[in-house]
Amino acid sequence: MTQTSLVLFQFLSIFLGSAPELLETTQKCGTAQWVVEPKRVASGQYGAEITILCDVWPQQGGDLSKLEAALLDQAKQQGTIHSGPTAEVFEGMPSLFMDWSIFRKEKNFEVESRQDVHLANDLTQRMIVDSRSTEIKGTGYAEHAKKVNVRVQIDKTSDPLKDEVRVNVSGEFTKPWYIPEGILLSEAKKRGPAEFEKGAAKIAADLARAY
Repeated sequence: MTQTSLVLFQFLSIFLGSAPELLETTQKCGTAQWVVEPKRVASGQYGAEITILCDVWPQQGGDLSKLEAALLDQAKQQGTIHSGPTAEVFEGMPSLFMDWSIFRKEKNFEVESRQDVHLANDLTQRMIVDSRSTEIKGTGYAEHAKKVNVRVQIDKTSDPLKDEVRVNVSGEFTKPWYIPEGILLSEAKKRGPAEFEKGAAKIAADLARAY
């Protein structure tokens, strides 16, 4: 089976990367679960949503305001901020909005995604990073991506040393003409969660190191 036939779950982790070496002292993730299994949503168009819950052990005291500052700095270094950060309210919390784009080049694809990003933080118990694509340009695996939405929610727990991180990724994409629908969907459902878990574990580990 070619890697191209697995484009669906490759798409799901385009923006999450991979994590060949992670320390379980910083994070430990559970099993990824489909919220919406891969399915046809329109003629030639497919969609899916997947989620995972991770425990993280913050390495610098667990201050959410410190994490917010680190994420803003990361946004500036790794992508382009077209407008913002602008103060707003998102899901009832003080938030910063950015029109932001990121470019990634990997062995099997290149992708540039422009996104509306909300960075909401109540400073004590919860932070939400919500990113929804407004435009995607890609080659290779990424040429079929039409929408990518990534949501990361960090919650404090009763354990002062441990937080919870939930990662959700949803999206829509087109099917390559040469891949039968049945093969695409069956392989994605079967192998997608494991691929997604790699990227989510990287997010959790990066967060733990940042605050």
